[in-house]
Amino acid sequence: MERNVMIRKSVYQDIPQLVQLRMEFLKKDQGEEAVNKYPELNAKTEEFINRYLNKNLDIFIAEVNGELIAVLCVFYLELLPRLVSKDSKCAHMSFVYIKPQYKDEELEKSLYENSMKHAKEKGAEVFEINVLEKDIPMYESAGFIDSGYPPIQLLLGNNTWGDWSHALEKGINMRKADSMDIPQLIDLRVQYLCEVSDIKTVKNRTDFETRVKTYFDEHLNKDLCAFVAEINGAVISVYFMIYFDQIPEPGLINGKIGVPINRYTKPQYRCDGLSEALFVYAAKDAENCGVELLEMEVPKDSIPFYEKFGFEPMKTIPVQISL
Repeated sequence: MERNVMIRKSVYQDIPQLVQLRMEFLKKDQGEEAVNKYPELNAKTEEFINRYLNKNLDIFIAEVNGELIAVLCVFYLELLPRLVSKDSKCAHMSFVYIKPQYKDEELEKSLYENSMKHAKEKGAEVFEINVLEKDIPMYESAGFIDSGYPPIQLLLGNNTWGDWSHALEKGINMRKADSMDIPQLIDLRVQYLCEVSDIKTVKNRTDFETRVKTYFDEHLNKDLCAFVAEINGAVISVYFMIYFDQIPEPGLINGKIGVPINRYTKPQYRCDGLSEALFVYAAKDAENCGVELLEMEVPKDSIPFYEKFGFEPMKTIPVQISL
């Protein structure tokens, strides 16, 4: 990196050049023909950056004499609180692009270092990147590890969901949870974590429940929805869905993504089809809200559950590093 290169966070005045770099990246990544099918892509990208820049979206740029020559984009997700940490913010690198004539390993490394340092300052615990399988050794040498959960995805629209109505016999009702359900959602969250962690009780349970309640108060029915099955007002099963917007691209012009997470059903109600019925209910609601794609990282033994709905493996593998 011998040139007089400055690396900094982008500002609103950079947006025209940011859009141009994004289009260059997409044409290289997906092909010019795919990009040209969506003439509104420029305007959608500009609108997205204007809305989210320096909020849930950080963009780091490299410039030479006022010309932007490289860009790295990071967005942030607030995940459900876990037992092992007090903060569940994840920084996810969306894309990086360096103009071919400026391609330089040192420049790319500097962009990553700046973005990870800033993510840590913003409270992120993990920095995650989706990479091609062939590139995993390179990232592992830099301290990244494979998350261990294969990523899968499902495009919404004209899906065949199957009929799971038999699972809703015996007075089971499905609906979207609201603030009145938070005490039951907290209890189910604790039960879920105890089961997957193979523990009988949660240490400092009061503190943990306070953190979960704070999370639900801030996110429920905003960027998180909880879909529940109930009998006589008692919640017996829950499916959480986190929503976020990503930078538009061909095929995902509105960039709305849903991430299904942490399905849990009380053991005595694990009848055939209840989890499937609740997932379909959640997926249909997401589609009605404009979500275009569902994507998630799941344990390998859960893949058959989602394959029946048409989920397919993603082309990239998530790797992450603790900050």
